[in-house]
Amino acid sequence: MNKFSFNIMIVGVGGQGVMTLGKFFREMALKSSQIHGLVSMESRGVSQREGSVFCLVRYNLDPSKTIPFLSPSPPIQEIDLMVALEPLELLRNLQYLRPNGITLVNNHELIPKSSLSQDIKSYPDINERLNQFKQDFPDHLIIEKDFTNMAIQENKPAIYANYLILAHKPSLFTQILPVTNFSELLQDFFNHV
Repeated sequence: MNKFSFNIMIVGVGGQGVMTLGKFFREMALKSSQIHGLVSMESRGVSQREGSVFCLVRYNLDPSKTIPFLSPSPPIQEIDLMVALEPLELLRNLQYLRPNGITLVNNHELIPKSSLSQDIKSYPDINERLNQFKQDFPDHLIIEKDFTNMAIQENKPAIYANYLILAHKPSLFTQILPVTNFSELLQDFFNHV
């Protein structure tokens, strides 16, 4: 982690809740005494059309730094936490991951409509590239599960997978918010979504 910042990137396909998770992390900043400022940006153009979307949220953790960010976009290999709502979108953004960061992956595959319209019906094999990344960066924690299927098994809508991703290991967020507060904020936020 940087001395004064914590960088979050959420990636996925339009309609999965990337913007909603970005809003969650911005609201989290307002409720944390450890966060002294934030910068955020998101891609919205294809957010309702199943295209690639992302949201960046950068926290200032040092109260002595009044202007810690020159840009809402962090440099390559500076993302502390990546939340990938779709595995192929993770692969498209691997270059941003910090070698000792954390990645939460919903490994539920979603073929974009644009691929279906071009008769591309098979999903590329991402395991080889992901395994290579794990070998190159053994200190990077990657947690991957089919959170969408878990939500469906609980008779919840697919968007509930986003709650499950963040609730899976709340201890990962202790750097920026105490676990009890994180869990309360998460529960409250998703009760109103």
